[in-house]
Amino acid sequence: MQASIKDLKNNLSAYLKMVINGEELIITSHDHPVAKIVPLSEETHKFEDLHSLFLADIHNLHQKLGKIKLKKSMRETVLQRRKSERS
Repeated sequence: MQASIKDLKNNLSAYLKMVINGEELIITSHDHPVAKIVPLSEETHKFEDLHSLFLADIHNLHQKLGKIKLKKSMRETVLQRRKSERS
């Protein structure tokens, strides 16, 4: 299925329902394809689940590390390494 940008803006809900039902939608500008909207696949949902788990792990790690007092900030460490690499 194909739709112009203007038509997509005016009928977004209807087009999204079609995509949810499994159709792919090609977006055109001046009759030239510029984008494609496709339904999310099972792989995408699995990736999103993994991403959520990763973020939860990062949050937990951040909480644990927040209790540790560092001699230098991360920014200072990065700047120092960059300076030493350039020398």
